[in-house]
Amino acid sequence: AGSSQRRRMPETASTAGGDSPQLSTVDFSPFLLNQGCVVGDEPTAAQLHTASQINAACMTDGFLYLTDFGVTDADVDEAFVQAKRLFALSDDVKGGALKPYAPFTNTGFSKFASEAANSKRPPDLKEAFNIRSREVHANDYNGTPEGFDATAERFWDTLQTASRRIFLAIALALRLPPADSRFFEKAFVTWNQCTLRFLHYPPCDFEAGASDGGDLSLAGGSLLSAIQPLADGHGEADLDGGGGEEGEGGTAVNERSAATKAQLRIGEHTDFGLITLLFHDSATSGEGLQV
Repeated sequence: AGSSQRRRMPETASTAGGDSPQLSTVDFSPFLLNQGCVVGDEPTAAQLHTASQINAACMTDGFLYLTDFGVTDADVDEAFVQAKRLFALSDDVKGGALKPYAPFTNTGFSKFASEAANSKRPPDLKEAFNIRSREVHANDYNGTPEGFDATAERFWDTLQTASRRIFLAIALALRLPPADSRFFEKAFVTWNQCTLRFLHYPPCDFEAGASDGGDLSLAGGSLLSAIQPLADGHGEADLDGGGGEEGEGGTAVNERSAATKAQLRIGEHTDFGLITLLFHDSATSGEGLQV
């Protein structure tokens, strides 16, 4: 899984056990040049080095930070601006004007606490808006702020281009023969299984042993039923908007009953597919990633 952080690259990521291991930071720029394996020739020394770093990270942590991989700070900033405008809409507007989440297509707006990544926990303390490839799915932007649709589609295109280069690097990291250098890229013909998620996690109280992934028994027998999203298929990109101030989209959660003490912003889970690109607003929302 890959991760890109907005504005700053955190040196650590917290773990469920509380320690903070160093995660690898990989310079992906050798794959942005039209040379080596990108154009069907033998990989350059720089591409081989990058691929070896990706392999080492995936063999150990399974997570890494990518830099210079074709997505600029301006691209991410624009996406976050539009995401904040979307989630700042009133609950009435979001619940009435936006297209509701459709499990069959995995598109649309998911209301606050309507999903559970871990079915053993109460619903996640988040809201989301999903889009998918416009070549396959008809993304419904009714009710979204002006300009949101153009930004979302442009960001999708940018991520799709970047992902193609990442697929080449993964093939090289796995030491596939030259004839199979585009093995993973060829699997993404229609991109019909990929999802771009805009996410917002409103503020909530921290409770040691509960909101840090503590004992599930705190929830007692009152776990709530929730929508289980369609598996993401081959890949996913998450735009993680983090916290923000109370009233800035969604509903702040400040008091939690005994039945929801095991409730998290997103429960423990494993992403399905080849890669997940995570963009987290670390400038305003802290590190945020627990692995």
